[in-house]
Amino acid sequence: MSFSGFPPQAVQFFKDIQANNYKAWFEAHKTDYINSVQDPAVEFVLTLGPRLQALSPDIQFDAATNGSGSIMRIYRDIRFSKDKTPYKDWLGIGFWGGSKKNRASGVYFGVFPEGGSLHVGSHEFSKEFLTAYRAAVADEQGEALVAALAQLSGHFAIQGEKLKTVPKEFPADHPRGELLKHKSLYASSPVFTPAELDRSDLIDRCLALFQIALPFHQWMVEVGKNAK
Repeated sequence: MSFSGFPPQAVQFFKDIQANNYKAWFEAHKTDYINSVQDPAVEFVLTLGPRLQALSPDIQFDAATNGSGSIMRIYRDIRFSKDKTPYKDWLGIGFWGGSKKNRASGVYFGVFPEGGSLHVGSHEFSKEFLTAYRAAVADEQGEALVAALAQLSGHFAIQGEKLKTVPKEFPADHPRGELLKHKSLYASSPVFTPAELDRSDLIDRCLALFQIALPFHQWMVEVGKNAK
């Protein structure tokens, strides 16, 4: 099994489910989902995963399709949501760094109606990681993060949830005050078009982007080791 791309039907499926987000429609088109979305996702994980590991041995992945591994389930958890639509209109694939999923930094690839994109970092800091992150940013390790983020310029957008002010335990004029404000931090690639998704070299392009983001990823993983 080798990855040959996400076919046009994958993007079309997510466009269609936006307009038909109910069980009867999904059940009637479940085979389409498996063939055009789920099966290519398995191939994507099994092809990209080992190549990411070759660059960063901390990377973990699992091609299970039941939601326990890298491939997120299409079913939404609607128990505490006002939005009761049962299905996601996007695909999420995650490769995580370290021993616990989502602990410090990972690689995430999304497919959605407009195309796809690659992300590196963490969309949500745990309380323990946030403490370790702020300590690292505030001391001499922070300079390495600044350098790693500068390397992303022109290739990624730096994103993440931020406080409005520098945390009170640090000087308001701290030279890395903007980084101290972060409650999450990740780098997002430009959007891959549907045509770009439908190519086997998508793997190479994702790998090239990860190589650029590798110092950032490794910095985050090292900080995660101190998150207790």
